[in-house]
Amino acid sequence: MDRQSVNTLKIRKINLFFCNQYYMLLVLVTFLLTSAHANSSDGLTFPPSHQSSYSIEKYGTHVGDMHNELSSQNNQLTYISQTKAAGFASLFVKNDFIETSILSWFQSEKARTLQQQSYQLFRGKRHKKNQSISFDWSDAAAIKITGNYKNSTYDISSEKTVWGRHLIPLIMSKELLTNNNISSNTFHITDKGGLQNYTYTLEKHETMEFSGKTYPVLKFSIKRENSNRMSYIWLSGAHHYLPLKIEQYKDGDLNVSMLMTRFRIAEKTKHVIHEEEVEYDD
Repeated sequence: MDRQSVNTLKIRKINLFFCNQYYMLLVLVTFLLTSAHANSSDGLTFPPSHQSSYSIEKYGTHVGDMHNELSSQNNQLTYISQTKAAGFASLFVKNDFIETSILSWFQSEKARTLQQQSYQLFRGKRHKKNQSISFDWSDAAAIKITGNYKNSTYDISSEKTVWGRHLIPLIMSKELLTNNNISSNTFHITDKGGLQNYTYTLEKHETMEFSGKTYPVLKFSIKRENSNRMSYIWLSGAHHYLPLKIEQYKDGDLNVSMLMTRFRIAEKTKHVIHEEEVEYDD
């Protein structure tokens, strides 16, 4: 073989080597981008199954306690909140408030998304403010919502994704777990037979103490359109962006505040982030 043929063969081998390396690199980058896209868009990012408790104060007086539990089984999530009156308030409020939201994962051709299926508020047998809502996602063009409030049935629909108000903390957690740089967004919420827009906005970065430790938190404001009420919520990344504190204001005055007193992650659940049990008690 002459020198020119040898050089030509070497050049071909070098080109083949770099082509193979380029192809492998392209496959790797494509895999990483596809994986990143799947992790951010398939709806899998959600707070883990957990239990949390909050102390409730109204105008500076302890009036009750709330216990929340998020559990998962197969493709269904169940979120239950039970509020019990305490102290002087228990003389007037005899029944616990129980809220239950059911959600499910839906697998489409493009992505896996989360859909709310139902919501119930039980305040006592035959209480006029008991509430029930069901969500029908069968029509791709619009969500059909059927509910009952104050003993009246209603039907509404929306072309946008709609959540029950009960889920606002969990949906905020979901969005921040997906992208913790979010500074503002708007939710479409159904409650008491209507549809409202709730907008949350990042106000500042702060720190809060919880169970003897100091944690960085994100302070958000939450405002419902055409309302004189405003809420502030302090979300902790160490607790999956669930609220350590909530304050509700009416006409600029503090009305109700809630402070987390206990947090525990369920063991060996599908959406668990830490395998070990984590519990904080004041």
